Amino acid sequence: MSKIYLAIPYSGYEEESFKLANEVAAELIKQGHIVYSPISMSHPIAKAGGLQGNWEMWIKTCLEFVEWCEEIVIVNFNNYAVENSVGCQAELEHGRKYDKIIRNYYT
Repeated sequence: MSKIYLAIPYSGYEEESFKLANEVAAELIKQGHIVYSPISMSHPIAKAGGLQGNWEMWIKTCLEFVEWCEEIVIVNFNNYAVENSVGCQAELEHGRKYDKIIRNYYT
């Protein structure tokens, strides 16, 4: 059992990312992990509150949870998006700074 931070590209893929993040989080929870999925949390809050869904809005929250986790799981549904996602790259960089395990999850 690990405490997992679930990272997934969001901008430009909002609805696809939200659906996929929930599916992957559920699968990891079924496996016995404790999962924090920022897309699962922030997407409905942003929609309900009329907030921006951009990285600048969520950076502080996301990086706090990166520090909390033992492992970062990157969802690779579009490798190009992961490489170019400002949020995913910042999460990975922050995770490396704290020696987090980084694992890829392919759909």
